[in-house]
Amino acid sequence: MLCKMLKRLLFLITLFASLSAEMTAPVVILGGGIAGMSAALQISQAGLKPLVIVGPMPGGIITVSHDVQNWPGDFFITGPDLADKLEHQLEKRGVPMIMAEVTSVDFSKRPFTIHVRNPILPDETSIIKADACIIALGATPNLLHIPGEESLLYTKIYTCAPCDGLRFKGQTVAVIGGGESALVEAHYLSNIAKEVIVLVRGKEFRTIQPALKERLLSKKNVKVRFQTTVQEFQDDSNGIKLLLNPQETVVVQGAFLAIGSSPNTQVLKKFLKLDSDGYIVLKKGQSTSVPGVFAAGDVSDATYNQAITAAGDATKAALEAINFLSSTPPEETKVANKPAANYTEISDLATLNSIVQSSDKPIIAYFSSNSCTPCRSFRPLYQKWSQEYGAYARFLKINGETCHACFNAYEVQGIPAVLIINTRGEIIKRAVGTDQMIEILKFLEAQKNAAASR
Repeated sequence: MLCKMLKRLLFLITLFASLSAEMTAPVVILGGGIAGMSAALQISQAGLKPLVIVGPMPGGIITVSHDVQNWPGDFFITGPDLADKLEHQLEKRGVPMIMAEVTSVDFSKRPFTIHVRNPILPDETSIIKADACIIALGATPNLLHIPGEESLLYTKIYTCAPCDGLRFKGQTVAVIGGGESALVEAHYLSNIAKEVIVLVRGKEFRTIQPALKERLLSKKNVKVRFQTTVQEFQDDSNGIKLLLNPQETVVVQGAFLAIGSSPNTQVLKKFLKLDSDGYIVLKKGQSTSVPGVFAAGDVSDATYNQAITAAGDATKAALEAINFLSSTPPEETKVANKPAANYTEISDLATLNSIVQSSDKPIIAYFSSNSCTPCRSFRPLYQKWSQEYGAYARFLKINGETCHACFNAYEVQGIPAVLIINTRGEIIKRAVGTDQMIEILKFLEAQKNAAASR
C-alpha cells in the first residue's frame, strides 16, 4: 500500500502543471522542444492560451548540444540555456505546460481529442479537447540493432554525451556516426575524455556546419576513422570491445551512438498522411492532411534538423493555426498554476561545505547539468519536492557547469544524482538516475510523517 501511495504521489508532483480528467484549449501543442515552445510563444502573443504537452525530453533534442552558434541574437549559447530561455518566456506569459505521454489522437472531427497518460502510472489518463493542434513531437535517437547493444545499453553504451560523459573523464571513448549529432557528441566528449575515436560509415561527414567539422578534426585527442562500421559490442574487463569491419577490434571505456533519429509519429499514422520514413507530409506551409492540424520541427523535417529551422517552421505553424481559429472563440484552459520552487543554487564548493556543516535539517543535494536530458526531465519533480517538503529538509541544486569541484568533492559521477546528507554532514543515501528517485521520496515522506507525529 505504501509503495502504491508513493507512486501516486510521485505521479502527482511530476507534472509541470496539474493534469485534470478533461481539459480544453484553443490550441494544443504536442511537444516541448524548440519547435513546440516557439509555436506556443507565437500563439500566446496573439492573445490565445495554448496548452503544451511535454514529453520525456523537456527542451527537446537541442538540450544535448553544448554549442549552438546559429541562433539569432546569441553569438554562442548552449542548447540547455536556449531551452531554458524559452521555458522562462512561456512561464512569464502564463502558458501551461504538462508533462505527459500522448497515447492516441482523434482528428476525425473538431474539437480534436488527444488522450494522454502519466508515464509512471499508465492507468492515470486524461482527455484534452482542442480546436487546433500543432505537432512538434520531434524524433528519437536510432540504435544500431547489432549483437551486444541491448545488453550494454546505458551501462557502457550511451546516446547522450552531456548526460554520461563525466563517467569517462580522462578515458577513451568511441562515437559512432557521421552526421550532425556525431559531430556534436564528439566535440563535447573531446573536452572530457583522454581520446575520442569517431567511427564513420561513409567516406566523409554529412554536415551543413563545416566549421564544426574543422574544429573537431583539429583536436589532437580526436581520431576519425572513415568507412568503418561496428559489427558487434562485447563486454570487456577494460570497458567495451567493438568488433569492426574491416576486421579489427578496438577497446574503449564507453561508446556513444550518434546515428540519427526516427520521427515520433506512431500515434498519428491513422489520421495523418506520412511518408515512407514516417515523417509528416506537409501541404501548403505547415498544414498536414487534416485541416486544423499543423506540424513543425524534426517530426516533419528530415533534411535540416536545426533549432533555427524548427523555430521558423513552428512560428509559421502557429500563425496558420491562429488564422484557422479566427472564426472560433477560444475555450479557457483548465489547468493549475505552477508552484514556486524552494531551493538554493550552489555555485562554489565553499558555500556547499558551509551549508552542509551548519544545516539543522537534512540536505537534499541535487547534482545536475544543463546539458543532461534526464536532468531536465527530473527538474520539475525536484522543484515540486522543494516546494512540498521544504519545511522538512534543505534543498540544494548543484550545476556541473558552475561547480565541477562540488562533483569531485562529493564523488558524483553519474547524473541526475540526489544525495541525502544528514545534520552531521554524512551522506546517508545516493540516488543516481531517475529510476532511483523513489528512494528520495520515501525519505521525504518519512520526514514529513515524523514532523506530524511530534
